[in-house]
Amino acid sequence: MGQVTCPRSYPGRRREGERNGRRDEHSPSRLRSSAGILPGMNHRSTKQGGPLYWLKHRSRRFWMIAVAVVLLAAYPFSFGPAIWLTARGYFSEGAVQDFYMPFLLSIEQAESLESAVTWWGSLGVPDNKAVTFIFQTDEADHVFQFTRTGEEIPLGPGHPPADGEM
Repeated sequence: MGQVTCPRSYPGRRREGERNGRRDEHSPSRLRSSAGILPGMNHRSTKQGGPLYWLKHRSRRFWMIAVAVVLLAAYPFSFGPAIWLTARGYFSEGAVQDFYMPFLLSIEQAESLESAVTWWGSLGVPDNKAVTFIFQTDEADHVFQFTRTGEEIPLGPGHPPADGEM
């Protein structure tokens, strides 16, 4: 039996779908001109990326900024759960008080946020429990109390009197 041979190409003749001696992968039915194409632009990536593929190719600067933003947001949002766990006895009041002292003192200066933070801290405190923080600064004594009902529970004999108490 005979072998099937392809017709020979003549010099200067392009076959359909061929460019510079290579077949065009995207359109086999038409020729593409090389005018206006920069080197490397005709190469298309064959890698398939998933929905989180772009995260893999972020720079170190991107990740440093992302971590800083997450940490700055996590500090105030973790305040409520820390109070709730303190009320249940998982954390000591002293440790939570020291960790959140800058947050609480700055919130006290912003009166518009104080009620929201008090609500967030009191949200998960069990009934008949209270978490009380007392900060003594040069200007004054600062007392923060978080209860389920929002009503103040009298401070025990070991605590200094709150504002207005004697």
